[in-house]
Amino acid sequence: MSINNNKPQNWKADIALSVDMYNEWFMKFAPKAFRDTRIDTTKAVEATLRTTDNMRNFKPEILRQHPEVLATLRMSTCPPLAVDRLIGLAGVSPNLVKTMENDKALPPRMALELADQELTKIGVIIEKMADPDIFVWLGHKDVPAEAEVHRAAPSLLTVYAEPWPIPSSGMHKRRGSSPPSKPGSNFTDTNKQHRRRASTLCNRGRSASA
Repeated sequence: MSINNNKPQNWKADIALSVDMYNEWFMKFAPKAFRDTRIDTTKAVEATLRTTDNMRNFKPEILRQHPEVLATLRMSTCPPLAVDRLIGLAGVSPNLVKTMENDKALPPRMALELADQELTKIGVIIEKMADPDIFVWLGHKDVPAEAEVHRAAPSLLTVYAEPWPIPSSGMHKRRGSSPPSKPGSNFTDTNKQHRRRASTLCNRGRSASA
């Protein structure tokens, strides 16, 4: 219904009212939506830590039995990995990774032997790139202290909330092709500060663990 479509003198008032209505909605509902999402994400992070023995077990049978952990594992690396970047680095089937991400399952027609081979490759990448600033116990044989694990869960949770640049698989400028349009799938000029921050964190963590 275009009540004020032909009454431009009323547009500013309509816009102001619309903004006020949105602000009222946001203040009423957004905090609860954020808390609900944070709770769900925290549960996913904690479940992933339990499933992978605190990021120390990425055997194919673990990933096969718990494909739902893959999304959290991608956020556990330094830097976090986009879906297509993980596919490229591991050299695995896009169908496998996307099915694990979207359906929380393995492709029903994929042979068990092939699935384990592909899952092994994924585990190698995750283990190699696991963020040493979050999982401070990695690199030594001691069992992580309970306090370290408790700190890791909220630290990983912040990765979900940060506007991190998520590098995708293609180096599109070198190839001369257009970058993907999906948000978060490639670096942009507006990400320079986050990119420098991610690089600093990675270098600092790896120097400490050397």
